[in-house]
Amino acid sequence: MADSEAGKTIPRSMDLFEAIKGRRSIRKFRDEPVGRDALNRIVEAGVQAPSACNVQGWRFIVVESPELRRAIVNAGGSVANPEAPAGILVVYDNTTKNTHYRDDVQSASACIQNMLLAAHAMGLGSCWLCNLPSHAFLRRLLGIPWNYSPVAYLVLGYP
Repeated sequence: MADSEAGKTIPRSMDLFEAIKGRRSIRKFRDEPVGRDALNRIVEAGVQAPSACNVQGWRFIVVESPELRRAIVNAGGSVANPEAPAGILVVYDNTTKNTHYRDDVQSASACIQNMLLAAHAMGLGSCWLCNLPSHAFLRRLLGIPWNYSPVAYLVLGYP
């Protein structure tokens, strides 16, 4: 069974090991929007990840605007960013007391891996980008509160 979005069929599931073995970082995309339903499903997969002490301190900023993507690149972000029709910046609450082991980054990373696998299972390409402008720049550009730190940016689209 599949969902239909803008005339496309999105597979509901893929064997887990098939998804793990088949997922690749994609940096070139068709000029085709990623639907809101697909983005919501990807975020939903992320929030199912484990988090240290069950804090679930992740937040997601969906970036679809070409102007915002270009601003991120112009400030030093990855050049793969404007190629993708959508992106999701994953930020995490940085008020952890476990600074030695950075449980905030570890929790966000588990979330990100779930998101990448979900995108792949849905027939979307994705890439985990950490080549980003400074936290201060991203906070100003996207209105991110001081207690959340950008961890990574996922580019998403149809390969």
